[in-house]
Amino acid sequence: MNIIQLIRLILKNIKIIFIVPVILVGVVISLTANLPKSYSSKTIIYTGFGTGLNLKSVSNANFDYLKTQAAFDNLINIIEARKTYEEVAIRLLAKHMAIEKIDGNLISIEHYKDVKKNVFDSLKIKPSNNESLIFDQLWADYQNGGNNFIYKLLHGKHPYYSIDAVSGISVKRISNSDLIEINFDADDAGVCYQTLKILNEVFIKNYQKIKEGETHSVVGYFEDQLSIVKGKLDQAEQTLLNFNKDNKIINYYEQTKHISKLREDIELLFQQELMQSAAAKASIIKIEDQLNRRNKTLLKSSNMIDLRNELSEITTKIALLEVKTDNKENYSAELSALYAKSENIKDELNQIIKEIGIVENTTAGLSQQDLMTKWLEQIILHEESNARISIYKEKINDLKRVYSEYAPLGATMMRIERQISVTEREYLSILQGLNESKIMQRNIEMSTNLDIIDPPFYPVVPKASKRSVMIVGAGFAGIILTIFLLIIMEYFDSSIKSHKRLSKLTNLEYAGAFPNLYKTNKKVDLDFILKRTTDEIAQKIRQKAFNYNSAQIHKPFITVIFSTAKGDGKSTIARRLHNAHMRNGFNVAFFNYKIDGRISDNDIELGCHYYNFEDLMSNDFKVDCFFEKLLETDYEKFDFIFLEIPSILHYPTPVRMLRNVHFALMIARANRPWSEAETNVLNSFKKTVIEKTETEVLTNGVEIDILESIIGEIPKKRGFFRRLVKQLIKFQFNSSKKIN
Repeated sequence: MNIIQLIRLILKNIKIIFIVPVILVGVVISLTANLPKSYSSKTIIYTGFGTGLNLKSVSNANFDYLKTQAAFDNLINIIEARKTYEEVAIRLLAKHMAIEKIDGNLISIEHYKDVKKNVFDSLKIKPSNNESLIFDQLWADYQNGGNNFIYKLLHGKHPYYSIDAVSGISVKRISNSDLIEINFDADDAGVCYQTLKILNEVFIKNYQKIKEGETHSVVGYFEDQLSIVKGKLDQAEQTLLNFNKDNKIINYYEQTKHISKLREDIELLFQQELMQSAAAKASIIKIEDQLNRRNKTLLKSSNMIDLRNELSEITTKIALLEVKTDNKENYSAELSALYAKSENIKDELNQIIKEIGIVENTTAGLSQQDLMTKWLEQIILHEESNARISIYKEKINDLKRVYSEYAPLGATMMRIERQISVTEREYLSILQGLNESKIMQRNIEMSTNLDIIDPPFYPVVPKASKRSVMIVGAGFAGIILTIFLLIIMEYFDSSIKSHKRLSKLTNLEYAGAFPNLYKTNKKVDLDFILKRTTDEIAQKIRQKAFNYNSAQIHKPFITVIFSTAKGDGKSTIARRLHNAHMRNGFNVAFFNYKIDGRISDNDIELGCHYYNFEDLMSNDFKVDCFFEKLLETDYEKFDFIFLEIPSILHYPTPVRMLRNVHFALMIARANRPWSEAETNVLNSFKKTVIEKTETEVLTNGVEIDILESIIGEIPKKRGFFRRLVKQLIKFQFNSSKKIN
């Protein structure tokens, strides 16, 4: 559909396009006659989610867009939560029930009387000036279930105290700022103002409660865990303390280091004493071998042996005391006495050797006196070394015993210290989590302090009424909807409509089209259009007849007129074609049919010859005899013969007759649909006729504007504006200029 067709469709249905919007406008005017006034108020809240300063933003300057957007979504969802609406509605009701003197800032007098009659009187709770008490009672009743009045009130359609009414609140973020704007409309200025005011209190309280509840649970968890781990750490440290007390450990690692060093020193001294003792023993044996028999006997005397044994005992005691004494400055009196006694015994031994007075020499020339003196020195040295060796052995055994005791103590201590270390790390980790959660808690406390920078205002002037907009919108909607429906109906209309569509449906060439005679337009010259369309069809038939005559086909030129359905206007078109040829001086005959020998009064036409349709079906049918019998003269004297046959869908096809015709013209009415049965019967007709006879279609009763493609521009009276619009649409800006 092009723009011209759309305009024609609109002009064709201009009355409907005008009536429907008028009806819709009337309905809207009637419904909005008593439209209540609407008051609007708003409030702006600063959140600080994006750019606000908090404990984390001081150390981290990164901006998290998704987290900020999520924070705004959470806040908006809390505001729009059903629980928030419930509390706001009940608090508003409690505030109104607590009114002592009607104030316009709370509710108008008219609306207060209405809610007092329809709401307050239906509640079991009596109004009082204690708003908090009334709210607690209303909230408790609401929580009890859905059978009480307050529950039904909130879930009903009340204009002030229902969830549906409060949900009219509009919440949005202002651009990309940290601000949110909350709007609310109501038919009462006081209700509008108080609803927003109560909403700010309720949602800020709920938001803070939710955020603080999150951190309180986290902080509580860390505090509980810290207390548990602290107990475990104290218990482990006490276990270590008790272990050190029981095992007399001051510093295990220093003590083991000292014991290890002491053992190394004693073992070194032990080895030195062993070597010194062995050397002294060898010297004694060597010296004794050089002594004579008399001196050897003297050395084995009882007095000498007693002194030696006594010296050995004293030397052993001295060695024992020296090993146990760390510093010689701390010698005890006992040690000094032992040293003195040792020196006395040595003097006695020397005195005995001197008293012997041996002046003999050895074979090697050594003095026996000197040998005895050396022997005594080696004896003293050997006895001292043996004494120290025995002490070192005992000390080494003691250290081995200490080692055997400290080895398992070390493993146990390491296990206890490892447990303390693990518990201590766990304690520090939990302590760090507790510190972070407390920082987060404080941060949330700072961030949940939503600031009302623009409190709700009391709306004095109502909003401009939308009645005029609704009326205009109804008018435009009616026009657009009507045009849309007309386009849809036109698009899905299955009727034939035009000669081009009929040609496409039948796969036959179109001979022309004939206008609708019942839809007249005073601006259109209908007589001219009828004459032009008839002449166009008649001219096409004459042209075909001349082509046949040039091929030496004898007159007359027979044209059969048929249709696939009844009531398509075959007779009307055949009569006009007959008259058109008569006006041009041709000898023409028109034959119409009668069924069972009957003709209705409406079908009787002057100049028309009627025949029995059954004659065409006769086995003895001959075309020359048929026409001569009806005309009572030689039919070859005629130039044109028009033969109308009944609907081929309802009556049989006269095959014998059709094989003798020169041209077949099918008529179809434009305002009816084309059926599949017509397609089938036409295909059968084509097999019978079209092999020898040319067949074309003609659409009857088309809209006059469609005829422009056949006869050119439709002659009718047009205003200057319509001519201008048509020229603009067709881009025919110079078409009205004549050329001489």
